Amino acid sequence: MLTAERLLFAGFFVILLLSALISSCWHEFAYRQQSISIALYSFDKIASEQACAEVLIIPKHMKVAEEELRAYLDSKEAIRKVVIIDNKPKKEQLCFDINSLPNGQHFVEIFLGERKIFYSFEKTLNRNNLTKPEIEIIGIKNKRLNFKVKNFPQEVYAPVEIFVNGAFERALYPSSANQEFSEKLSLMPGNNTVEIKAFDSFARIEAKDEPASSNIFVGLIFLLLGIAVFAFFVFPSREIFSRFSLSFGAVLSLFIFLGLILGFIGRFSIIEFSASYCIALALLAFVFRKRFALNEQKIEIKNIAKQITFELIVVLLFFVWICIAYGLFIPSHKTYFNVFYERGTQQILENAGLPKKDELSYLGRNFTFIPGYFYIEGALSLLTGLNGWELFALMCTLGTIFLLFSSIALAKKFCKHAVLLFPIFISMSTVVFSYLTLTPRHSIAFAFLMISLMLMLERKTFSNAAMLFFAMIIQVPIFIFYLFSAPFLNLLAEKKASIKTSLLLPLKPLILACIGFAIIYAMLFWHAGLPYQVMPSTWGYLIGLGPAFALADPGILFVLFALIVLLEVFFFFKGQMNFTSSKKILLFACFAFLLLQCFVSTRFDVLSTLFIALFICHFIDSYQKKFSELFTAMLALLLIVGLYLAIILSQGFTASTAVSSATEFLAHYSSSSENVLADPYYGHVIEFDAARPVLADLMVEYADEQKLSDAYRFLKEKDYALLAKYNIALVFNERFLINEKIVDNELLQKELEFDALAKVFTNEKISIHRKMSR
Repeated sequence: MLTAERLLFAGFFVILLLSALISSCWHEFAYRQQSISIALYSFDKIASEQACAEVLIIPKHMKVAEEELRAYLDSKEAIRKVVIIDNKPKKEQLCFDINSLPNGQHFVEIFLGERKIFYSFEKTLNRNNLTKPEIEIIGIKNKRLNFKVKNFPQEVYAPVEIFVNGAFERALYPSSANQEFSEKLSLMPGNNTVEIKAFDSFARIEAKDEPASSNIFVGLIFLLLGIAVFAFFVFPSREIFSRFSLSFGAVLSLFIFLGLILGFIGRFSIIEFSASYCIALALLAFVFRKRFALNEQKIEIKNIAKQITFELIVVLLFFVWICIAYGLFIPSHKTYFNVFYERGTQQILENAGLPKKDELSYLGRNFTFIPGYFYIEGALSLLTGLNGWELFALMCTLGTIFLLFSSIALAKKFCKHAVLLFPIFISMSTVVFSYLTLTPRHSIAFAFLMISLMLMLERKTFSNAAMLFFAMIIQVPIFIFYLFSAPFLNLLAEKKASIKTSLLLPLKPLILACIGFAIIYAMLFWHAGLPYQVMPSTWGYLIGLGPAFALADPGILFVLFALIVLLEVFFFFKGQMNFTSSKKILLFACFAFLLLQCFVSTRFDVLSTLFIALFICHFIDSYQKKFSELFTAMLALLLIVGLYLAIILSQGFTASTAVSSATEFLAHYSSSSENVLADPYYGHVIEFDAARPVLADLMVEYADEQKLSDAYRFLKEKDYALLAKYNIALVFNERFLINEKIVDNELLQKELEFDALAKVFTNEKISIHRKMSR
């Protein structure tokens, strides 16, 4: 027998599985920005007759191009030639006859087109023969290779190279003759051969990495089993969208609950979590056994065509496209902020719970970020064995499905005919669309908010408080969104409700949720103090960007909203206006939250989106006879245009090719222990891609304001004493910009360079400088 529930479970499994599998083909059909980088691979720091340098040319997404390579010695041209660049990295060696130069320091500039790198070297009468370095491997533990290099020649800037299974892993540049390294490696499951090379010296060690014992098929079955337990044991009597939205929310809440317990004792690992999860589901099934009911909706195959509406087809195609196909057409899924959340999950998994410190952020700081999303994603990783972008794809799809069902369940409280279009409308907002495709943490938090509001309208105090509590463990500002939106929705649902009652209604569940949150965070508050932000006027929560930028968040949804308002005016002049009390409440809420978004905090974009979408749905309901499938067809056309624009705009939302090329260089041509001073805007992506300690990033909660200020101070004032203060080895900066604000940063008149350092990397956007040892 075919039922709606069985069809949904099969659909969940297929879409979740496909999204994870297809992620390996992400970006295949995207337009990718071309980039060419030039970097210093090696050079003579001391030379007598001839000074040589070897440069790396690193193309990204190039076909064939010609570039002029020029070298200047003390501002005089010494070399000029044309190099052919294809899509493969290449090395070019440059040598200078320095017999006629006086002894002392000399300056070399190397250009590839308009890209410039530079360094200094010392001319001496005679240079000593280079010593042969010694390599002593200490061992490998937790994927970390520990070894010593002795007698490394200091007359050259040259690498110690690490290879894993014959493939290049990393090049390290010793800053002293004798140095110890501890480098995190990327190992394959099973046996690995690790080799270290430096000049003619060589060392080798074998390393074994245990393969993941989880399986994606089994993991998805476990996930769906949890949803089934809640759907058929705990919420069997509810309407289907409400039942599944609550079941999704309950399973994710269970992930967080088990994660908090197991993480507290440092046992958040596959065996402990899987066992705890199964026991919890068994206990829930036993406790709620008397409620058990399949309560399935039978689908007559012969009548299935009559049950499929045009709206349903549009919704299915739109959300399946988002889950499976959209990632194929955008250049990257990395933004300058979402990688912070993915790295948080990595830390939780590596530590089997909350780590005490984040070793990379602010050169090491207490781990203080709320862990709800990390435990959800970590639980899925443990169940399925996925990691990296496959896991991220699964989270995006899970967040999208959860938001789809939650939005429909909430819309059913207010709408009749336009219910299925409500999730389409909220997804037309630029901000929510970015949640669905790039930031699953936010889409999951938004879905929790909507089911909390639904439970508030049903007067389910304790269920409401529980969902709010777990929502706050994912994203704290949810309680503010709940408090501001609940009164409007209650006035909308209860025609006779007073303003006072509507204001008081959300307080009880909110207070209970806040008490639970405070209990969980009592230890954090004890050690770290009450929450605070550094530079709140620049990077804090309460930042309004004004009307121009604020209206970009609703995006196409705002255009549709403006058209709907104009239609209302048109119907007014024709004497056909049906301006109900519900529309008045919604219109007031729309403008109120748009104003808050413009002048108080951009984070209110979630609520302006929610109420604009509800207003449009009410408009359709009130003029239902005037609308036909033609409106839905026009909406579908608008969605196609919107998706096309989203693919184009993704070039600006995500980390560019030039930035990714720079972070990859940092990952492969520096040591894990070398500190980086970066423009804080790029801090998170450096920590994620290169896994290097960064002086400051934009995780400003509980942050060290002095370090953040010093990072900007160095970029603006070039105070080299700060490099010694924080033991900085590398500086990562944008060539013509310092990102001091969210928007309206002015371009620099002159390229930002640091002449007292060696400029070892540059491309169209990013430069990397290195502090050289004397």
